[in-house]
Amino acid sequence: MKYSEMTEEQRERYRQYHREYYQTHKGKQIEAVKKWRKENPDKNRESQRKSYKKWYETHKEQAKARVEKYKKEHPEKCKYNTEKHREYQAKYFQMNKDRIIEQRKKTAKNRVLVVRCKDCKHYDSFSQECRNGLDGIFTPDWFCADGERKD
Repeated sequence: MKYSEMTEEQRERYRQYHREYYQTHKGKQIEAVKKWRKENPDKNRESQRKSYKKWYETHKEQAKARVEKYKKEHPEKCKYNTEKHREYQAKYFQMNKDRIIEQRKKTAKNRVLVVRCKDCKHYDSFSQECRNGLDGIFTPDWFCADGERKD
């Protein structure tokens, strides 16, 4: 039987049973969890990340306060080292030079120039509508494939 289909009395009995079961098997469960954590360190890290992310989403103000406190206590760890980063970028580019250049050539071929609505001859800025047959209201930063630049 599903929990949602239970009467209130059945739900109370169900909760009581699980409380008692947990109390009697608490030590075994803790040991099993410790054992699992040792055997699966990658999965353990992932589950910790998920639980922290969930906590962060529900306690954003506390999380921000923790981050600020950590930055004040450990400024040397939080400092962004631009010089090291540039060195790393240079090494990465040298190691993957051919692949990066090839990728840039491919993306350059696939690029299409777009015309924003504010620069398009079909755009009516007063009513924020397109006179080229598109339905809706468009912001000036919007764009489409049929845009033609004003001259």
